[in-house]
Amino acid sequence: MNIRNKKFIKYVHKSAFLMELPSYKNVEAIIHLGAQSSTTEKDFDYLWKNNFEYTKSLWDYCARNKLVLFMLQVRQHTEMENLDLMIG
Repeated sequence: MNIRNKKFIKYVHKSAFLMELPSYKNVEAIIHLGAQSSTTEKDFDYLWKNNFEYTKSLWDYCARNKLVLFMLQVRQHTEMENLDLMIG
């Protein structure tokens, strides 16, 4: 999926997203780009918190609130890494 030229309500960094999520109204879907995909990352604690715990928290929230969760794998590290996007 190409997100270029799409309209978004807001870009939110992962450090604030889970806390802010309940305050957003009329959310139908979340696009999650947050997994660390580097094959050279050696910090297991970071990988566990970032790739498993955070993603599981998103999944749980979406399941409880009947939201669609798109989980995308970003092949290259870009400034978009570790962002969650809410589509308007």
